[in-house]
Amino acid sequence: MRIEVNKVMLRHRFECSFSMTFLQGHANPQACMGVLCEHGEGVPRCLARAEMWYSRAAAQGAASARNRLEALVAWREAASAATGGDEAAVEARMREETREAVVLRRAEMARVQEGIARREAAAAAAKEAEAAAAATAVAVAAT
Repeated sequence: MRIEVNKVMLRHRFECSFSMTFLQGHANPQACMGVLCEHGEGVPRCLARAEMWYSRAAAQGAASARNRLEALVAWREAASAATGGDEAAVEARMREETREAVVLRRAEMARVQEGIARREAAAAAAKEAEAAAAATAVAVAAT
């Protein structure tokens, strides 16, 4: 299962309402802390800490945290096997994959924004055509 994260919202939520609840044993803030550690948002990126927070949340029954933990552990094992267990190489690979993901995400956002702009332009053109047709109908009715 893939978790989509709105990082700005997550960081705001963490700062405003989760400030200390993750230390008090609440699963959702712990899972959010795992996401922040995994992505390096507001805290230093650290997969070991992300695994720790995900495992704490998963122990309390948070399914999304359990899924992220399984995916993170599987990725780390695969990267470790591919690099011969070199921890520095695993971290470098993680950073490179993160950069690639950011580039892909930005390209996707640009495509989405482009599509929105096209739809808005088409809607504006349709409104103009509708207004012109209404004006023509009024002119025809007046004659």
